[in-house]
Amino acid sequence: MRCGVAHTQLTQLLTAAKRRVQPVYFTVWRPRSRRVFCSTVQQQSLTRSVPRPAVEINREALDTLFAEQSTSHIPKLRKLCVLGIDPDISGAVAVMHWHVPATATELELQDATIQMHDMPVTKVAIGKKIRRQADPLGIARLITTLNLAPSTEVRAVLEHPVPNAVNGKWSWFSAGYNSGIWKGVLYSHGIPFESVAARVWKTDMQLIKTGKEGSRELAQNLLPQAIPQLKRKKDHGRAEALLLAAWGIGFRRTVDDVAAATAEALAELADSDDDS
Repeated sequence: MRCGVAHTQLTQLLTAAKRRVQPVYFTVWRPRSRRVFCSTVQQQSLTRSVPRPAVEINREALDTLFAEQSTSHIPKLRKLCVLGIDPDISGAVAVMHWHVPATATELELQDATIQMHDMPVTKVAIGKKIRRQADPLGIARLITTLNLAPSTEVRAVLEHPVPNAVNGKWSWFSAGYNSGIWKGVLYSHGIPFESVAARVWKTDMQLIKTGKEGSRELAQNLLPQAIPQLKRKKDHGRAEALLLAAWGIGFRRTVDDVAAATAEALAELADSDDDS
């Protein structure tokens, strides 16, 4: 009787195995031979279906993980921006952008992306005369239109005006007014800045007694990408704004640099004479 029941169960199980489902192995003991016989049957016919625990997958965390893994070989970049500001009426604002690796310790002038903006000015009536002075609204709009991202590290270098003793009252007033407007706008936008007198940064650039043209020539030599914006003689304000930004990142010019540049210029002049 026991053997018949086992045979009937085995037949049922073999019939269920023909459904081609996930294999599960079980053991049937034959009463006489005591040999082990293995067969394949449907799992749900042997055991009750046990519900699997629900697993919640944080898709956002996975996406972040895969994004970090895919970009792990790409060095992180720092966005740097330096403003050079010549606050004179004929001055300008030079905006220099860099995208450098996070581990970079030096900046190359030739790698900078440059934007130039002439000084926003407005005309005001002073007595019977029409004078020009800095336009506060235009300056504020200029800084706003730069669209500096929050991740961009920004700083500015502002020339500190020191009017000549022989200048008139309006020159003294205008110099202080323009500088004060710029300081207020920079403070309101949260841009840290450094004020430097013209004599200080021009001494560091070896530009004393070289005139406005000397500043324009030096800017063209240091920043060839800015030459199209420095073609006119009246672009000396742009040139000084660029040099202020270069001074702000630590560029200094030595006497040896001046001598080498002079020798190179003389050599080029001699070659041009020979060709002619």
